[in-house]
Amino acid sequence: MQSKENISRIWTIGHSTRGIDIFISLLKENEIKLLADVRSWPGSKRYPQFNKETLTKSLGAARIRYEHFPELGGKR
Repeated sequence: MQSKENISRIWTIGHSTRGIDIFISLLKENEIKLLADVRSWPGSKRYPQFNKETLTKSLGAARIRYEHFPELGGKR
């Protein structure tokens, strides 16, 4: 039997229309240390706070790592 310290979890979250502060707050509440972005195209004209570069900086300031894994995403 594994102890809780050895259990890995994967969470999912969509950005939808959330502001970046609320988005980061949700990640921190759940003790997320790494955000794995699986979008094929990590950008949004409507929600620029979720563009790859901007999101990387915002998450970094919150001490959350950002990694982009486009090979895991869909074609849109």
